[in-house]
Amino acid sequence: MQNFGWSYYHAGTVKVTRRYGNGLSFNAFYTFSKTIDTGSEATFTVVDTNAPASKKGGAAASLRGLSAFHAAHRFVASYSYELPIMRSQQGVLGRVIGGWNVSGTTTLQSGNPFSVSLGYDANGDGLGGDRPRIADLSILGRSVDNGRIINGVQVSQTQLPGTAFLPAQASTIGQADRLYLPGGGLDGQVGRNTFFLQGLNHTDMSAFKTIKVHEGIKLIVRMELYNVFNRVTFGAPTRSILSANTLGTISTERNVSGYVNSGRLDGSSGRQGQLALRLVF
Repeated sequence: MQNFGWSYYHAGTVKVTRRYGNGLSFNAFYTFSKTIDTGSEATFTVVDTNAPASKKGGAAASLRGLSAFHAAHRFVASYSYELPIMRSQQGVLGRVIGGWNVSGTTTLQSGNPFSVSLGYDANGDGLGGDRPRIADLSILGRSVDNGRIINGVQVSQTQLPGTAFLPAQASTIGQADRLYLPGGGLDGQVGRNTFFLQGLNHTDMSAFKTIKVHEGIKLIVRMELYNVFNRVTFGAPTRSILSANTLGTISTERNVSGYVNSGRLDGSSGRQGQLALRLVF
């Protein structure tokens, strides 16, 4: 085996900006991109030296595909609005209700790609990561993005059926059922990162105001909501053909706002909020 890795990235971005006008400002970005490499799933990539030498690109050609972090489309909008309600009022009611600023960030993004694996060494080279052969070309490029159960079956399992691959997934794939091609390389197998996870549709918002308590003393009130619309973002499905009856099953959620608030629960993508008070003097 040998270590090999390369990547290619191409992108185009459109930006729209509106500065403060009547209390409203926003920035919006749209990016179309494509990223290709030979192994962004790890710090280095093991290339199968049994890949047919006649194939263009040699051994590396079997691993050429979309990067694990590839997202074809990404739209991000950030916005801020100073609410006009009782903004100029100086009484107690004005201090409580007026002067609020609402801001937020909305992200829409295509799903990242993933690979389906055999779960065993089919070509006998001593390396893992072999991929199955394809029996149903129509599933290539499919998004596996719905972990809901309908009639006792997860939708994601119907999106990635085991019968679409060779060997076909059964309740148990024993030694006698496995497909072995010693020295056959990876020619004709399913490509790397040819399926996609669920994309993002996520909004975080916050509201804050400053209350003047006394000369030189002010209270800052801030409320934050993560995943305002309480959308579930499903994680990656089971991707091994050898996993009996579980190929395509989704058992996790992605916490796409975890970087914003480290106190959020890992693996939970449900709506959460927090209230903060800050006294400045």
